[in-house]
Amino acid sequence: MQKRSKTVILFSLLIVSLYFLTLGKVEQLSFSKQQGQDNFSYAIISQFIHLNVWHLLVNLSSLLYLSRKKWKEKWYAILFLTTIIVTAFGLKIFANSQFFYLGSSGISFALLGFKICQRHKTKEEKVDCFSDVIFMVGMTLIVPNISCLVHFTGLFTGLMIGSLANLLNKKGTHNE
Repeated sequence: MQKRSKTVILFSLLIVSLYFLTLGKVEQLSFSKQQGQDNFSYAIISQFIHLNVWHLLVNLSSLLYLSRKKWKEKWYAILFLTTIIVTAFGLKIFANSQFFYLGSSGISFALLGFKICQRHKTKEEKVDCFSDVIFMVGMTLIVPNISCLVHFTGLFTGLMIGSLANLLNKKGTHNE
């Protein structure tokens, strides 16, 4: 069994705890263009709120599936914080006024973007990465009422941070 990141596990526990604390308050805490116009905190808070148990389980399972212990903890922390902030700005600027936005799936897509940027040594690793991309992007495009804005903002953020991690790792190994 593959070890999971402490950051991912703590983040998952936070999401589960917040789910039970916010039962019945989803509409008040989710981000919408009308609510978020005046208060930026809704764009951040909404990423920790889930509509129902199914929504929570899907997001947590993808989060845990995509986490890899071989990555350094600092990259998880950087990835999570950056994705939450970038997604919040994306919601603030581009959100459609007809929808409510909530959930942590942007972070799952950031993990996917980070995974894409990692060096895949074996054919099995390449196939695994490719199948993850096809599955997650396919689900985003097929399932109704899923926010492409949040998912692709997360994916873009993960690709950028994954590229940065590769550059810094190259410099670190080159200078040694």
